[in-house]
Amino acid sequence: RPSQYGARISRLMCSVEPNTTWPDPKNRFAMQAGRSGYYIYVRNMGADVTRMVYFDAAKREFTPMPLPGTVEYISAVRETDEGVFIGPSHTLIAHGKVHLLPRGDKTWTVRDVPQAACTDMALPDNQGRRLEVLCAATVVMRSEDSGMTWTRVPYAGSLFWAKN
Repeated sequence: RPSQYGARISRLMCSVEPNTTWPDPKNRFAMQAGRSGYYIYVRNMGADVTRMVYFDAAKREFTPMPLPGTVEYISAVRETDEGVFIGPSHTLIAHGKVHLLPRGDKTWTVRDVPQAACTDMALPDNQGRRLEVLCAATVVMRSEDSGMTWTRVPYAGSLFWAKN
């Protein structure tokens, strides 16, 4: 039962950040494996309620991960050699954004994607230099430098095409 698990995760998150209001748990939580633990986050929520914590499996402890106000509607989380990527925040009109927390840093870097209606992100490996973002259902934007510059590439031949 997803709602049972959501309620358990919500209680767990409240114990990690007791002074934080967590949203209704029904189908809102997601988990992504990292190198030595898990990223647990609220998905499909606005910036005011988007939250994320990291669970270090070896130490068996949770660490809150403060997010910049530009993070909302998390679609993907991925840990790479470059750091932790979150992206893209789904927008219909504004350009998408990919967020990067560089390895060993505490400050998030926000990278604009020069396209709107972005809904998914793919990385081909753990290096974190190359990433692709899917926008407007078939528009693929590719970056070879961790999201600093972008090029539109054909959907056929992209990482999203390879998924199908």
